Amino acid sequence: MDLQRLKSPYQVNIPYAIIVKNNHPCIWLCMCFIVFIYDSRWLDKAAITSLSTSPLSSWKVCTVTQVEELKLFLRLLPIMATTLFLWTGYTQLVTFFVKQGSTMDRRMGTHFEIPPASLPIFSVINALLVLPFYDKVLVPLMERWSGGRRKGGFTPLQRMGFGLAVSICAMVAAALVEQRRMKVVVKARLLEDPTAIVPMSIFWLVPQYFLVGLAEIFTYVGQLHFFYAEVSEGMRSLSTSLFIAELGLGSWISSLLVTIVQKTTGGDDDGWILNNINQSKIDRFYWLLAALSLVNFGLFLLAASHHRYKQHHFVSTST
Repeated sequence: MDLQRLKSPYQVNIPYAIIVKNNHPCIWLCMCFIVFIYDSRWLDKAAITSLSTSPLSSWKVCTVTQVEELKLFLRLLPIMATTLFLWTGYTQLVTFFVKQGSTMDRRMGTHFEIPPASLPIFSVINALLVLPFYDKVLVPLMERWSGGRRKGGFTPLQRMGFGLAVSICAMVAAALVEQRRMKVVVKARLLEDPTAIVPMSIFWLVPQYFLVGLAEIFTYVGQLHFFYAEVSEGMRSLSTSLFIAELGLGSWISSLLVTIVQKTTGGDDDGWILNNINQSKIDRFYWLLAALSLVNFGLFLLAASHHRYKQHHFVSTST
């Protein structure tokens, strides 16, 4: 008997409904993808056997546990895909941000000058200041406000959402600071000299470093908790490995975007990204990242609004 023609002997109640009022093709495709992932009853046939069939090997029939583990893993993919772009913005922390800082006044006092490669220390200092405040002040307040029903104060998706929102602000801040820097460059007539020190303090970069660090803190913690807790014990190593792989994929996407921008905005002659940063239009690249981050944030909200946490799924199917 063909196992693909067998019907599922049970029905899984889905505690949500998806209603699409907008017929735009992009939105329709996104909603179809969400339905395909979250309403994964089509996988149930992998665990169906018939009384008339002879005993089958594990290569032809899966156990119910294996099917449910795969379902849990598939539900992570929309969240993984929509949090990937954060690390594209984070890559700017050690690329264009450092390049900006190398052209600015790095003096601190009369005898010390901040090395350009040490600029990411601002995000580390931010973590040292924000994490204790978050753990000792903000989380207890949120737990008290929720009446103790929500351990940790925030859900993992809320932490990731806050981090993605902050990353948009970071790119906007970076674009505004770069516009300010270019005005100083033009006023000081330094367009032709990429090695000249712009009369503008390097501490103008602190807000964007602070915001990128803040986005990293919330998103990283939320992702680590989410990818570890939302799968079965047997798939936690794979899940956390994919989470770590996001950092590398984000850097690769950043390199891809730089290449595309260079080739589509004028190349090496009049493009946005040139060897001479004082003649480049890095602020436009930051605005592009902010716009893409905003679109990505909308997709994240769409995926997160339809995600069911593992414990809720088990409760709903057992009652």
